[in-house]
Amino acid sequence: MAELAGAYTQIFIMLVIVVVGYVATKLGYITKAGFSSINSLLIHIALPCMIIASVASLDPSTGAQQVPWFFVMAFAQFMLLIVEAYALNALLRVPEVQRPIYLFGNICTNTGFLCLPIIAAVYGSQTVLGSSIYVLMCNLFLGTMGIAVLQAGDPTRREPGRQASGLKLHFHPRMLWNAPLVACVFALFLFFTGLRLPEMVDTTIATIGGICVPLAMMVVGSALAQTDMKSVFTDVRLYAYTFIRQLVVPAASYVLLARFIADPTLIWVFVIMFAAPVGVMAPAWVDNHHQDGTFAARLTVISTLASFVFIPLLVTLMGLA
Repeated sequence: MAELAGAYTQIFIMLVIVVVGYVATKLGYITKAGFSSINSLLIHIALPCMIIASVASLDPSTGAQQVPWFFVMAFAQFMLLIVEAYALNALLRVPEVQRPIYLFGNICTNTGFLCLPIIAAVYGSQTVLGSSIYVLMCNLFLGTMGIAVLQAGDPTRREPGRQASGLKLHFHPRMLWNAPLVACVFALFLFFTGLRLPEMVDTTIATIGGICVPLAMMVVGSALAQTDMKSVFTDVRLYAYTFIRQLVVPAASYVLLARFIADPTLIWVFVIMFAAPVGVMAPAWVDNHHQDGTFAARLTVISTLASFVFIPLLVTLMGLA
């Protein structure tokens, strides 16, 4: 119970920081330009430093066995997310025009800004490298299947009066070349070679990485503050989709994985990442491909708010089992 109390404390602190980001944006302390700058700081500096610094907390005797499994489970999870999206689109009778948006929302998840910091805060820094592999896999699927989904749903890419004829995959290597992915590869290199950075450099990187969690939570709050909240809570299908996608399926996955996997770290990361909400950048991606960016924003807000209820419930389930 003490571990659960510590987990709730960490999640509560992070929720308070989200509220601070929300209020700061409403008061004008974080402008749209400032939001963009903080985003860039997180992506290009803070998150990569957090990933690289995580190597020092890993136990080489167990990490070498865990890392390959993290890759396998991360790949399997994103494949399942795609299958899940198709199934829920059919089950909930999602209108044809919204199906690509729901599917893209399952691929463009907030693994980096929200779930990775939460997992690190609740379960410790030794989970960061494994969590970053999920961020890497998210980028891989976003640059391939994600772009294909949006292009398939883009009305400007079809002949007038003609419906989409299925997904045509287009691989975009430039999507994979980003700072968190490079940091993950570098961290894996340090881990498997046993090399270590000079102590002063390592301490500096860890200190910079330490700002990642509070900044990421403030970004989430700022993103919520920039959304028209009045239009968010009117679509019942959004609630059903989010409830199944972010609570029912992750909980079922825990029950199943606990039967076959003895390492709790692998399960913790898999389940929380499975419950990741839609990424804050999803509306911009959707709008850029001539689809309903406003609806994508509603999906993002509902799923993000729900995550602060569902993730504590999942942490409780895993803690009591």
